[in-house]
Amino acid sequence: LFDTQHSVDAQIVLKQMQILATSSSNMVCGQVLDIQSEGKSVDQETLENIHRNKTGALIQAAIMMSAVTLFEGVDPAIPQLRKFGQAIGLAFQVQDDILDVTSDAKTLGKNTGSDEANHKETYVTLLGIENSQKEVDLLFNEAQQLVYSLTLNHGLILEIIEKLWKRVR
Repeated sequence: LFDTQHSVDAQIVLKQMQILATSSSNMVCGQVLDIQSEGKSVDQETLENIHRNKTGALIQAAIMMSAVTLFEGVDPAIPQLRKFGQAIGLAFQVQDDILDVTSDAKTLGKNTGSDEANHKETYVTLLGIENSQKEVDLLFNEAQQLVYSLTLNHGLILEIIEKLWKRVR
């Protein structure tokens, strides 16, 4: 697991574990909220809270754990990267709501229609497909702008954003 040729500061590892533990806890809370909301009507704020705390929390954790390593725990870019992680995480989840309705199991690689079958409120049921897609586009655009505001090599990050944005379109 560890490369013995390169030492890793114990404080950085501790910070990474803290980020992962918090994000994992948030993911569980988001999943509980999601299950509790089945069959109920929820508002957009509640739905956003559910989505930010599910897969979105883990996506943000991966970004933040990398940032802590890259910047050795201290850098003014970390708040921007946190916002970037939030935007990407929420965009991914809203897009997942859309794909659950518009795609098929073969293309998507997982069963579709599960949200409707489980009577879950989604961005699509709340806002419709078109407005949900507008929300996804806004979030991915926000993520791109946050990347451009950072002083780092944008190429790979922008390529990842593009792949996520265009998945199964």
